[in-house]
Amino acid sequence: GSDPGLQGLAEVPAAEEGGFWGARTATKMAQVATEPIGMELHEHNDDLGDSTSAEVARFATMLALDDTERQVEAADELVSLVGREPRPDETVLEELLTHPCALEGLAKVLSTGDDDARQTACNLLFLLSMSEPERPFDKSCTAQVENRKLIGKSPRVFQALLLTIDCGTPAVINSALNALMSISFDNAPNCLTIARTPGLVGVFLRLLAQRDAPDEARDGASGVLCNVVRPSKPPSYAHCGAARSPCRMRPDPDLASRGSCERESARGFSLALATPT
Repeated sequence: GSDPGLQGLAEVPAAEEGGFWGARTATKMAQVATEPIGMELHEHNDDLGDSTSAEVARFATMLALDDTERQVEAADELVSLVGREPRPDETVLEELLTHPCALEGLAKVLSTGDDDARQTACNLLFLLSMSEPERPFDKSCTAQVENRKLIGKSPRVFQALLLTIDCGTPAVINSALNALMSISFDNAPNCLTIARTPGLVGVFLRLLAQRDAPDEARDGASGVLCNVVRPSKPPSYAHCGAARSPCRMRPDPDLASRGSCERESARGFSLALATPT
């Protein structure tokens, strides 16, 4: 039978040709999405071959369907391809987020999926935007740098990550924080978006204020804020200063022993959050 989600995609009017998808492109993507994920895609995990552009387009369309099962199926396969060792699927890495429906779909999974679905979506965002730790500015990380820029053009992703942190399990929260650390790395506009997303900085502060919060969550929140409030980004720093904790939070003294990144965050909290009594 026909898939209602695919019917919706196929009915994009011609007037939208200058928008996200032209009618012809939307129809083509809907057609390729009707096919199940083929064995040839799974074989890419074994032979280190790259997906075709058509396969990546099909994945992007599947992420946007009103069918959680198929969305998660696509996201799971994409995580395997991008996280593949010793090298990722370069076509997925470079082309997936050029399809706006992919980010819209991931935001939908983060907003409405169960914990497993949300964690998969977070892991995919992390892998698509994570530069190589030992050489984050090398040419080999160009795709990740570009992906961070593309993610920054989708405010719904940041709002959905806030929802994920606010109501997720500890494992899901950690995955969302890892994604935000990666998305905010060396990207001032994304840092500003994080600071301007209502409630997001407050969630980080709440995690840091909770002494019974898992170390991973506290470290993750501190890591994101480290990217956001460092002095080289005064606009986002100023927005963080406007986020006041209900309990008039002050830096946890334990942060000073957790490494240079956390120490920088602690100094930022002291300056940005201290208010006159």
